Amino acid sequence: MDDDEEDDCIHLEKHGITVRISKYEIYDANDINVEVIEDVPPELELKEKEAIISVGLKMTPSEAIFDSPVKVTMPHCGIFTQPEAAEICTYYRKSASSSFCAIPSTSTSTPWCVVRDRDLDIYLNHFSEYWIVAAIKWAFLGKRVICTPNIPVSPKKDDVHVVFVQVRDENVKGETLYGYEAPMLGEQFLLRWYSSALNITCPESTKKNIPKTLEESELCYLSNQRVMFKVDTRDIQGNKVILQFILKQHTEKEIFVPMNLIAPLTNQHKHDPHASIAAEDDVPSTARKVTDKTLIELAEHIPPSHYYNLSINLGIEYNIARNILSRHRDDNVEAMRECFSMWKNKLAPSVDDLNKLLTDVELGMLFVR
Repeated sequence: MDDDEEDDCIHLEKHGITVRISKYEIYDANDINVEVIEDVPPELELKEKEAIISVGLKMTPSEAIFDSPVKVTMPHCGIFTQPEAAEICTYYRKSASSSFCAIPSTSTSTPWCVVRDRDLDIYLNHFSEYWIVAAIKWAFLGKRVICTPNIPVSPKKDDVHVVFVQVRDENVKGETLYGYEAPMLGEQFLLRWYSSALNITCPESTKKNIPKTLEESELCYLSNQRVMFKVDTRDIQGNKVILQFILKQHTEKEIFVPMNLIAPLTNQHKHDPHASIAAEDDVPSTARKVTDKTLIELAEHIPPSHYYNLSINLGIEYNIARNILSRHRDDNVEAMRECFSMWKNKLAPSVDDLNKLLTDVELGMLFVR
């Protein structure tokens, strides 16, 4: 008999996740909410030689208890010699204010995991926030990650631009940031434990052949990292530059991406009445005021882990920022929009003020142009 005939199912197709609940339980699929978490919370502290291999799951209602365990099937990014021999630990917490507890997975424990080459099953008899972690031992060789170059939309010639490589676990979808585009699909790269850090260089950047580094300790937590470079186009001949990104760890891979440059407007164009819309883009960023539309869109791209730091830099006290987030039921986007609105109404900032703020909180890749 097909499992689905005995179970209620929830399918999260974007993430390849299926949740199965026995039809004989009090709770059914309509009563249950499953939230996928891609940003690792700062409260999650791994032990030495452990690595996260899946997205996090937050499942409610928290008071739900099941006689027959709920089965969650989800992809993972681990590389195992023998998946069945993997040592798995589940970290969980009841609420965002709680600390995490770790439970080793065994056939008699709950929750417990069954690991295969590309996916796993986790069995749960109650709901919390869960993260699946593997011990870095002989059966666990490393991780599959996807590396995707991102370049600015419509970059101008004769300027300095921030480009970056998005490095994410294979099972994490990731998003293109505001003002950027991914001109190609990401390339898979295999990270091996005990093979040193991941070094990324961009010879066309101001760093030349000096690598940016993701240490192995960062790779253990890695869900989505952005490795940034500055590219100076003021001496570029022509209207295109080919960017080369070199990834090196256990193996080496090269990724080539074209960046088409837009020539700056000439004085003749600036006085052309038919070019008035384009000329507005040349108003200095110190003079252009930040618009509500810009801040509404920008809030969607602020990582939740930056919420408090950014709020404090906006002049909002920690307790107030916490109350705003609570009022919006932990919706970081809506809370961030309210914080931006308070800042804008108080200071009437320019685009230059906003970009300086983003740089100060290490979000320079979100520059508003």
